[in-house]
Amino acid sequence: IWDLAPPNAGSEFYNYKGSHSLVLLAICDYRYNFTLVDIGATGRQSDGGIFACSEIGKRLNSAQLNIPPFLRITEDGPQMPHVLVGDEAFPLLINLLRPYPRSLVLGVEELVFNYRLSRARLTIENTFGILASRWRIFSRSITAKLENVENIIKATVCLHNFIMKKKNSWYFMPNLVDQEKPNKTVTPGTWRQDTSILKPIGRLGIIWELPKQ
Repeated sequence: IWDLAPPNAGSEFYNYKGSHSLVLLAICDYRYNFTLVDIGATGRQSDGGIFACSEIGKRLNSAQLNIPPFLRITEDGPQMPHVLVGDEAFPLLINLLRPYPRSLVLGVEELVFNYRLSRARLTIENTFGILASRWRIFSRSITAKLENVENIIKATVCLHNFIMKKKNSWYFMPNLVDQEKPNKTVTPGTWRQDTSILKPIGRLGIIWELPKQ
């Protein structure tokens, strides 16, 4: 991991892993396509802080993300909101679910809820995993200026969505992502076997090196 920050950045990009990074905050759909991304937050910021300051977070809080209206899951059931799924770093909102804190003594219902929520979050983990495993530039430090790093992320996200929608079998194979079996066990996707991919993939930090003068 490279230890140097971008020029004149000080500790602004220094993250909890001891390197300097740029953050990609993203939302995806069930087909592993990115639907919304926020690129450019610095590594020193927390996930919750990044979300609160991002355009995604602001629009979600102000009901400007064009989320579908409440619907009934069952014919006589209550009206339920469509929701995004996040981890403990994110706030609990009408349209954003997060797990019960692990610091609490949880009952069976809370544990089951957390389990199912974690299974839902595998979708975004796998989306990041596909991106990082197919675009090998993310498996090492990126030697580029800050603005170029942002452009690289934008380009690969757009290309990822374009290729995924074309359903190219050479880019995406079912065993690339985690598979949940009928007995509720999960077979890890092959992208997790690549130790060169940045971890943890739930929050993908893009590492770069200083360009040579």
